[in-house]
Amino acid sequence: MSAKNAPGEVNNKGLFDSPNISTSENEEKIKPEVDKEAEERRKRETVDIDGVPIDEKDIKYKAADIRKKGRMNYFVHVTDASKYEKLAEKRKAEAKRAAEHQAAEAKREAEREEKEAAAAAVRKQTEEKKHIDEVNEYVKQQKRAKATAAKKDGRDERKASARRRIITISSIVAAIIVVVGIAAALIIINQQRIADEEEQKRKQDEEYLADFMANPTNAMLDKINKDEEIKRLIENYRFEEVYTIYENYLIDTTDNRVKAYVYMDLADKIRMNTTGEAEEVVKVMEKARIYWPNDPYLLSHLQSAYTEAGDSDKAEEVKAEIDRLLPLEVRIENDGDEEWGEG
Repeated sequence: MSAKNAPGEVNNKGLFDSPNISTSENEEKIKPEVDKEAEERRKRETVDIDGVPIDEKDIKYKAADIRKKGRMNYFVHVTDASKYEKLAEKRKAEAKRAAEHQAAEAKREAEREEKEAAAAAVRKQTEEKKHIDEVNEYVKQQKRAKATAAKKDGRDERKASARRRIITISSIVAAIIVVVGIAAALIIINQQRIADEEEQKRKQDEEYLADFMANPTNAMLDKINKDEEIKRLIENYRFEEVYTIYENYLIDTTDNRVKAYVYMDLADKIRMNTTGEAEEVVKVMEKARIYWPNDPYLLSHLQSAYTEAGDSDKAEEVKAEIDRLLPLEVRIENDGDEEWGEG
């Protein structure tokens, strides 16, 4: 093998000698390698591996967001939330005490009426027995007196005495009839008095019920509360079926106040018969607010629902709306007391 064809040698035949040629070739060889390495590093340091730009919506965090994050306030004022939780517990406790008090009153009233009826029966029996004993004693006295007189007066006197006994017995029978008649009259009068009192009480109850049912909200709630299916569905967390039933009940109702208070009552039913459904309660209360938005009583229930759901911002917004609707003196008088409106 000749030296000119040896490995590693360059065949320069036909090329002219220039001092810049070799330098240019070396730079061209080095530069692509450097550019390629820089391009690879750039791709590793970014997510633009496949050459497709990242969509703006797929970028989760930006430098501007990080700067905003630094200005966030990480301290939350929880005093009001605690206050409204206590108020909610207070309201539940008061409702429970009221129900227990009402049940105790009803029980005491039933026991009192039972005792009075028993006492009246005893008095009646005692009076009747007293009258009979008095008549019997009177008859015995007369018999003894007549028997003694008959022995002294002899036969004729005994005949006369016999006649007198007949007359006396007739008189006694008449007296007995009179006494029994008086006793019967007293019993009838007493029974009539009791009947009159019961009739008066019945009429008062009917008048109260009529006044109560004259309120369209009460009339609608009375029908809904008699529907046992609603309670069963709520206890099984089947709320969509419950909403359908309520819509059917209210389909012919044009009074928005009635609709608002009926849905507020539904929110209370969900709160009392389920657990962990604070957001569902808020949903129903927001629906009630649509129908009657400027009622402080309804808004106070909505505020409590937001508080129980942990949405303190919404609770504060509703509180501000209540303060706007209520005069200052009313807010001071009802501070800490949510029993406004119809209830």
